[in-house]
Amino acid sequence: MTNDEIILLVLAGLCFSVAIGLIVWLLKLLKSEYRQTSSLKEAHAVQMALEKKRQAQFIKESEENEKRIEDGKRRILDEKPLSNDEMIRTYLRMIAKSDDPSMLFSLSRAISEQNHEIVNMDKLKTQIIQIRTLDRFRKTKHYELIVAFVLKYVQTWPEFELDRIQRSLEREEQRRENQPIGYEPPPRPPDTSIDHLFRLQELLRQRNWNFSIQEIAQIVISEENERRIDDGRRRILLGNPQGREGIIRAFLRIANSNDEQMMHSLIRALRETGNESANMPELKTEIVRIEKKDASQRFERSLLGDIEEKLPPNIDTLSGHEFEVFVSSLFQKMGFVVEHTKLSGDQGADVVLSRLGEKTVIQVKRSSSRVGNKAVQQVLGSISLYKAEKGMVVSNNFYTRSAVSLATANRIELVDRDQLLQLIKMYW
Repeated sequence: MTNDEIILLVLAGLCFSVAIGLIVWLLKLLKSEYRQTSSLKEAHAVQMALEKKRQAQFIKESEENEKRIEDGKRRILDEKPLSNDEMIRTYLRMIAKSDDPSMLFSLSRAISEQNHEIVNMDKLKTQIIQIRTLDRFRKTKHYELIVAFVLKYVQTWPEFELDRIQRSLEREEQRRENQPIGYEPPPRPPDTSIDHLFRLQELLRQRNWNFSIQEIAQIVISEENERRIDDGRRRILLGNPQGREGIIRAFLRIANSNDEQMMHSLIRALRETGNESANMPELKTEIVRIEKKDASQRFERSLLGDIEEKLPPNIDTLSGHEFEVFVSSLFQKMGFVVEHTKLSGDQGADVVLSRLGEKTVIQVKRSSSRVGNKAVQQVLGSISLYKAEKGMVVSNNFYTRSAVSLATANRIELVDRDQLLQLIKMYW
């Protein structure tokens, strides 16, 4: 074998060895890549599994949270609230028992569904704080100042005055706050109503209640609206109407479904007498149905000639004794057992009413001017004497402001001219 052949053989061996090494290296590389790819696939699979688990958990928690929110909304609306304030108070009662953060969203949805509007969460949180503070204030003795202010001033203000005050207060507060020290503003027309509110604000600040003037106005107007709604409820139930339709008919004799304040009085009257009250739209539909039904019945009776005109007596021409007899007859028609006291020495009561074991003493006043405190004081003195549960004054006129305040403070019912004529129309 020649040298060239030996060299070629050696080179061939080297090439073969290099090829074998390269193949082995490639195989190892492929094996390593395969293992790495498998690891990546396994890690990706694990990551995907964890992601799916997190998504499933998120969906489950979202569904549970959505269910809690809807359940809370339903519980709030099941209370049949008449206003946003009532819904907020229901919400506050609920979170007092279980501090569930989702209840805030339940409240937002309830308000949105009731009012058909989008709720601003920041404003809603502010309202919640205001109502919580107001309810705490109402439990203090200082709230008596609000009640006294309403009885002395606000109850004589007409509706447009309340609206005007709300619009004027912001301008008035800004004017006072922007005055530089020592600056004397030019004379302006006096606004007694607003000045009284600022004086009330200062009085409350001296008792460590730092309400803004807008908050003072809201509290005062809220208390006055509450008083008027409760007065409407009392007028609706004055003649002791029977059943749900009877209560609605008593409402229709003094108001209509367009009077929002009296509608609230009607709902309160229905609740007080154990009649389930629907929400406002449903109740208005029911009122329309009853109005149509009564109109049809009146038309039918007019066709058959069954309607006789009933003229109320002229209560202003009756003598004092005749007026007392007339009032007694009226209450008899309303289903009361009536007992007359003696004409002299009646100890403050002219008539004693009884029904369902409850006794009411009445002072009857036929007067050509407003009835004052004396009639209320007479009834107060006769309640214990006749062992009665209630006291009432009935007049053909109206009452002085001080008489109303005294009666309100002592839970004496005052039947004024308008209410008496309403009863005559219903029962005479």
